[in-house]
Amino acid sequence: MAQDNPQQEPEARPYMQVGRSNQSQLVGRDQELAALQQLLHTTEQAKRMKLTGQKKASALAPIAPLEARQQHQCVLLLGDVGIGKTRLAEEMGREARRRGWTVTWTRAYAQETSIPYRMWTETLRKAMTQGLWQRQEIARRPLIYQ
Repeated sequence: MAQDNPQQEPEARPYMQVGRSNQSQLVGRDQELAALQQLLHTTEQAKRMKLTGQKKASALAPIAPLEARQQHQCVLLLGDVGIGKTRLAEEMGREARRRGWTVTWTRAYAQETSIPYRMWTETLRKAMTQGLWQRQEIARRPLIYQ
């Protein structure tokens, strides 16, 4: 997931379905959902602080030094079949979309483990073919992925 514009309210976007439709309410995953929502919030706050700090940084320093504090940048949902991984991911995808993030989906199958970067190439191809990242948007938003 990538946050598009952290300093402004999310723009109105054309409707794009995230996951399956007509799902019942998510039950029994309050702790996991809260942890994922906190991760979204923390990432948004870190990006806002980073952008504010970049404005103050000298023009002579084209590359910011590595930050000392480590932050989560990826979430991997693992578990047995039928325990609600997809349902939890759908809820987080909807929440991220409400916050103005771009959300893409992919799946991993055991037979495809030998294909390098398979999940990422499929995800990026979908994003480009669906028009999620147009050239003018890329120029307007130089920081697409954090």
